[in-house]
Amino acid sequence: MATQVSSIPINVTLDRPQSKDVVRALLHAVLFHRLFGTIKPQTIDVLDVTFPGVADPEIESLINSKVEEFWRALDTIPGGNGVTKKGQILIILSEKRQRKNWFSVAEEEVPWEQWIINIEILPPRPQASNYYSSSSTRPTFTKQPPPPTPMDQVLLQILTHVSSSQGKDAVPPITTGGVISPFPLRVEVRIGDQMI
Repeated sequence: MATQVSSIPINVTLDRPQSKDVVRALLHAVLFHRLFGTIKPQTIDVLDVTFPGVADPEIESLINSKVEEFWRALDTIPGGNGVTKKGQILIILSEKRQRKNWFSVAEEEVPWEQWIINIEILPPRPQASNYYSSSSTRPTFTKQPPPPTPMDQVLLQILTHVSSSQGKDAVPPITTGGVISPFPLRVEVRIGDQMI
């Protein structure tokens, strides 16, 4: 039985100084909404946006190691810090299914959802300022809410998907309990065509 894998692309463009914290927050936000086990929540404040996070040593270690892998791989791109650098971090959620062969039964992991976080790191700018900070240029006398920042929009994209019927229907039945994630989880780093 063929399964349709739901792919959710997230595109972010970041200044280098904030990139590690933003990528870490994005991974936490996606996993917060897709682990389905008992988790201890936490909040992560980045670029004036509060992201949900998972306060679990294993998950935090996984996220930190993948962010560091991504950062090291970006540093191998020729051109130094003066060029725009691009890469991806993929979060792949799978379910375990029985696969029957002629003489045996084997278990296989079948992906059901894939988050593709496309990251573009901008080169440093002269007199660099916070790329997303527009609050200092807004007049103080206006009563309108501030316009959404790109990070607000990314968080809204995550929330919109996980609460949509497509996002809910993609989740297979949960058959195990007592674990932080009832589904196998992989986080992969890709720079260009190379999987790290």
